[in-house]
Amino acid sequence: MADQRRASHGHLDVSSEADHTDQSNPPLRGCVTDVAVPPRGVSENLPAGAHFRQHRRIRWLADGGVIALAVLLITLVVAATVAAAHRNQAIAAQHTAIARGMVAQADRIPNLDPSGGLQLGVAAQKTVIVSDRTYRHQPRRLGQPLTGYAEAVTGVAFSPDGRTLATSPLILWDLSDLLRPRRLDLALIGHTDVVDSVAFSPDGRTLATGSRDSSVILWDLTVRNQPHRLGRAVTGPGWVTSVVFSPDGRTLATANGDRTLILWDLTDRNQLRRLGQPLSVFAGVAAFSPDGRVLATVSDDQTITLWDLTNRNQPRRFGEALTGTGWVTSVVFSPDGRTLAAANDRTVILWDLTERNQARRLGQPLTGHTDVVNAVAFSPDGRALATASDDRTVILWDLTERNQPRRLGQPLTGHTDVINAVAFSPDGRILATGSRDKTVTLWDLTPA
Repeated sequence: MADQRRASHGHLDVSSEADHTDQSNPPLRGCVTDVAVPPRGVSENLPAGAHFRQHRRIRWLADGGVIALAVLLITLVVAATVAAAHRNQAIAAQHTAIARGMVAQADRIPNLDPSGGLQLGVAAQKTVIVSDRTYRHQPRRLGQPLTGYAEAVTGVAFSPDGRTLATSPLILWDLSDLLRPRRLDLALIGHTDVVDSVAFSPDGRTLATGSRDSSVILWDLTVRNQPHRLGRAVTGPGWVTSVVFSPDGRTLATANGDRTLILWDLTDRNQLRRLGQPLSVFAGVAAFSPDGRVLATVSDDQTITLWDLTNRNQPRRFGEALTGTGWVTSVVFSPDGRTLAAANDRTVILWDLTERNQARRLGQPLTGHTDVVNAVAFSPDGRALATASDDRTVILWDLTERNQPRRLGQPLTGHTDVINAVAFSPDGRILATGSRDKTVTLWDLTPA
């Protein structure tokens, strides 16, 4: 009975055509073979003439089906070639549309059974270059820019649960309604000058703030609407330009205006304790690796130093310093720790850290900005990188292939002055940018 039902659907015999397919195009031959099924419904007891006529009709239908499949597949291959050459979002979107259209077309081809159409769809999905998982549409602004700042915005940080955005100058925003973020009127009093850097602890219970008054304060956010200071403010030798928590929350790194970086032990959050001697750095730039074992800092000779933190009291250098093409203004590790992105003047250099003692460059520097790049940030899945620049734009990059990064869409525009800070939300759906125009903008990265 099963064989009779299959026969009644009128399967096409295109298996012989697969043998005559262009042998120089294995992908095309493979796809045609995938959708080829043996002929059914031809009775062996028919007279010779009737058998011939029916067999010729089936062969005619098969020829038409193979030609239609070949045209569709060749179109897809050509489109894929164009995408490889141009590597831009518009072409990637076009390929996705072609693949989906191919599936729909298969359903409309006369005498093709449903299973054949399904196989054609699978072939289309195998051929398309950019998948929906790595494609991001052109981001759009969410609501109105966040205002109320008396100074340039120099830092943006999402809480680990994504419900709160902290910025410097110090303002906290409730993100329950992304179209209408609400400023949290909290009594965060303690600094005597502008706050230039903010960071959430990995558990979200603590906020660190660094100020031009040379102090660092920890705030307890266990009850978000009732924050309070933890212990006394700790002071450094100069303007605090950066505060960064280690991934395990046990260490805080603070970069200071006197070109030093101090590590603090957070075992007792009410009483911070210095770890070892200050590290010599040039810019207030620092980043922990995801496993917390490596710290990246910038030196005054335009190089990046990697520090081994196995012994937090005595950090030691990892291999040779990483040499770029200009002043380094920002560094960030990818979520898997294999890549370091460094902003060098108007470009961004990617470093392969698979062997931390022998870091090497990945591909060519990322170019596209027309002025200094101030900040870089990886998406939570590590597949995208955001770069913010003095040219008032943000560019998103696809890093699915680390050696061949490509732009995602057009630069984000809207700020009227230098962009100093950029950050992804924990779920990767929102991008926050802070600017010297005294505003913060939220960008929607989810598919339309």
